[in-house]
Amino acid sequence: MVVKLDPANTELRKVLAQSCLLAKKYSCARTKFRQILEQSPELSVRTRAHGRALDGLGQTLEAVAEFEAAAKTSPREPEVNFGLGYLNGSAPL
Repeated sequence: MVVKLDPANTELRKVLAQSCLLAKKYSCARTKFRQILEQSPELSVRTRAHGRALDGLGQTLEAVAEFEAAAKTSPREPEVNFGLGYLNGSAPL
């Protein structure tokens, strides 16, 4: 796999994770986003996309936590706020 040739390439890892997410392979996406987190924990795109993967796996409360983490690093990012509002509306009480 190409990512093994350049393991520090966060952008390449992000593309791979997004591909898993778009294919609705949520476990794959979650694994890839965890790898990105280990490499670059400050990325809001990582937390936002990881939250989407968690939601796809039915782990809504964990997804909300990921979006909240993204909101801390990027409070004005529309996708973060939309995702957080969406998930808070669907989280079990």
